[in-house]
Amino acid sequence: MTYRLPLMILLVIIFYATSTTGQTITASGPVSIWLHQKDNVLVGPVVDMIQGITAEEGFAIKTMVLPWARAIEQLKTGELDMMMVIFKTAERENFMYFSDPYISVPTVVAVPRGASFSFSSLADLKGRKGLKVRNDSISDEFAALESQLDITKVVSFEQIVKMLANKRGEYAVVPKYGFLVEAKRLGLEHELEFLPKTIAERTIHIALSKKSPHSHLVPIINKKIREMKQNGEIAQMIKITLGTIENRQ
Repeated sequence: MTYRLPLMILLVIIFYATSTTGQTITASGPVSIWLHQKDNVLVGPVVDMIQGITAEEGFAIKTMVLPWARAIEQLKTGELDMMMVIFKTAERENFMYFSDPYISVPTVVAVPRGASFSFSSLADLKGRKGLKVRNDSISDEFAALESQLDITKVVSFEQIVKMLANKRGEYAVVPKYGFLVEAKRLGLEHELEFLPKTIAERTIHIALSKKSPHSHLVPIINKKIREMKQNGEIAQMIKITLGTIENRQ
């Protein structure tokens, strides 16, 4: 009988050790300069950053490529734990916990090359045929004006690139870097240009489903993001990632 107590203690130790280490976080996100698709998984600088953060807490990241709408639905149900790259909105806060922002992304107006126009405020878009991705959250100011614009909503940046290159739209409201990557992938970056004024600066966050068993990691992720900003790791990641994109535009 005397051996049973140490055995029970050992089993309890093993249980708690395995309950906090070696767990897997399922994660997705939109393919962009921050996330690249390789076969059926996502790789890239943000994946590397998040893996580094979560590995310190004993978690592994399992990335998966999902259509945006399906990923959002799975975040609502808790089937998907994490969105690695996402803009924060009030509606999304109903079912996600957001990290502190770690990247700022300029939202700009893209036009067919040689078809630029004077643009100093959103009102200058009135009377022109515009494009944007469906459900893309731009800014409160844009949302207030959107009903007054002649704007077609499409499902992907690929569609927008092709439509602008074929002059089937006069402008598009897009996140600059992700859009440019898509244009380069299609070999059409030289058919497009950006108007100089920035519409909005949107911040990218990590989000965890409120139904995920790992949502308690948000404060830990925030602490690490602050440390990485202070020691320059995030700035270096952004500089390296954006360098070739900006230099070729």
